[in-house]
Amino acid sequence: MKSRLTFALVALALLAFGASAQITLVNVVPQARSGETNQDSEPTVAVNPANPLHLAASAFTWDNLNAGPMTGNMAPIYVSTDGGATWSMVLNVPSTTGAMFPTGDINPRFTASPSGTTSFLYTGILHSADFNMWVLRSADYRLAVAMTQIDTRSNNVDQPHLGGLMSLRGDAGADHIYVGFNDGWGNVSPTGMTASVDWTLNGADVAPTFNLNAVETRSTGALNQDGFSIVPTVHPDGTVYVGFYGWRSTPGGNTVNTDVVVVRDDHFGNDGYGSLIGAGALAGVQVVTAQPMQVGGFMGNNRLGASNMAVCVDPNDSDRVYLVWGDKPPMTSNQTLHVRLSTDRGANWGSDLLTISNAVNPAIAVNTHGVAGLLYQTWGSNRWQSVFRRTNNAAGTTFDAGVVLADTDSTTPAWTFQPYIGDYTGLVARGRDFYGIFSASNYPDAANFPTVMPTYQRYVNWGTNQLFSDAGMTITVSRSIDPFFFHSVELDPKLDFYVRDWTDSASSGDDGAEPSTHPYFYVTPDVWNRRGPTDGSPFPNDQPANEDAGNGAGNLGDNWAFARIRRNASGVADTVTVHYAVSPFGTGSAYADNVVPFPGLTMAGPDPTVPFLAADLGPITTANYPWHLDAIASTHLCLAAQISTASDP
Repeated sequence: MKSRLTFALVALALLAFGASAQITLVNVVPQARSGETNQDSEPTVAVNPANPLHLAASAFTWDNLNAGPMTGNMAPIYVSTDGGATWSMVLNVPSTTGAMFPTGDINPRFTASPSGTTSFLYTGILHSADFNMWVLRSADYRLAVAMTQIDTRSNNVDQPHLGGLMSLRGDAGADHIYVGFNDGWGNVSPTGMTASVDWTLNGADVAPTFNLNAVETRSTGALNQDGFSIVPTVHPDGTVYVGFYGWRSTPGGNTVNTDVVVVRDDHFGNDGYGSLIGAGALAGVQVVTAQPMQVGGFMGNNRLGASNMAVCVDPNDSDRVYLVWGDKPPMTSNQTLHVRLSTDRGANWGSDLLTISNAVNPAIAVNTHGVAGLLYQTWGSNRWQSVFRRTNNAAGTTFDAGVVLADTDSTTPAWTFQPYIGDYTGLVARGRDFYGIFSASNYPDAANFPTVMPTYQRYVNWGTNQLFSDAGMTITVSRSIDPFFFHSVELDPKLDFYVRDWTDSASSGDDGAEPSTHPYFYVTPDVWNRRGPTDGSPFPNDQPANEDAGNGAGNLGDNWAFARIRRNASGVADTVTVHYAVSPFGTGSAYADNVVPFPGLTMAGPDPTVPFLAADLGPITTANYPWHLDAIASTHLCLAAQISTASDP
């Protein structure tokens, strides 16, 4: 048993449904690459859960300015260390000198396991030499050091989609990595059941052990393969969902009849993805069946049918999972996206929450307050619109009207390869915030960005709508396709007060994001108990000096609770109210407070308040809060602090 189980239960600043987010938009291409005219399509983005200033992004980007062939054997990723405000390019993805493409499909994902001063970045690619799937790991994504290959799969593989999380056990080598991919497209699979997941529970080990599971259980008939997109999402309680297209037949031409299938595993993949049983007593629920989908063909210069699958589990509740897919009946409208929600672990899906015509490239994420964000791209009148929407009701079933992040010409520049803008976009949630990426024309016209003006790192003159390759802005550059990153701040940081879950040192600690990235948050928080009225400072390594609860008759049972309050940006004066609750560990007791105590516990007096001046960031320690525990319960306690402010939206 741990000697202390003090932790912070923080319930401040829940996002008001329908509240406006603060969105920033950045063209990712670095200034040093201002002369490039590549078709940087099919972007993805990853955010370090332990440090949101650390971001990685990828696209079809060459190591030169001329869109191939590769001049060296390392392909680039885009790197930011300031939360996406600026980006650089780092050559660290294994490629092939002379290859026409830097990689095939590429998809990065951070976990929170520390590696020196950053976290491990995992990347799934189709290698440029043979288009076999490689799973790569980088100890420091910021360095031009080749990522380490930790796994590979061959057999005509396609579209590695990564999902992953740190181990909640806190094992240094226990990153959980899930790679959904198409294993054997093009009539080379012996079974035709090609929807697969490659996964490991020890991704940070020197030599991780990967397991391969086919998640399709139904016949794909003469097609002999599933659809291209197999997308996993992982919850920290061990629930893994995988969404995919189960191809069944073809009526002819370039159309297939497909099921949309979701499988589930309840123990991190160890049960073989058979936890969700559907028709025929087979693993996987068919959300829709025999839905026509055109594989090939074009809409707005972009090919159709190659991807358009997204799935995301609510980090607060593994029973809730969102699913997005696209379909297109032949000779009718262009591709349509469908958004659905299951609240019973994927067993039932109801009807569409949204039906979006002429749309592709969905990405969906859910933040720690249960708000779902949705990114997609629509086409009409020779224009591509990139749209971001959020749920705005408590049930998570209604989406707002959204914001148009970009509205660009779909005919210029002309395409040089397919996909034109990509087969997918990227969207992830970290804490309350959303981080996304999409590709679009970089033509610098303010009318193309109706919601927020983007920051360009390229040399640009917005007045003349020109791009340049040089700082003197004398050499013009033709428009091309670029990745655009956006960050949706869901709560103004100056209103976002929090209590740390963990403090490692004076320079390393929780920044208020949820859930905690540290598995032992209950022993390292900024909520603590003392058996005297002073807080115990100064603190070694900036960690408060917790003491086990005193219990007994008279003053032997006297205790004092403390908490330290912070925020990440100054700007307004406010007052934080702190409400404490206690549960003696091991006694089976519910939490009790000064409103509903249990026998033997005395928590009297008003809740302490902490005033913040406009310039204050904290930490500010509360005044001591006296409480008493009789000699009837464990000295090991769970001490919780709930904080609130008058400005809490």
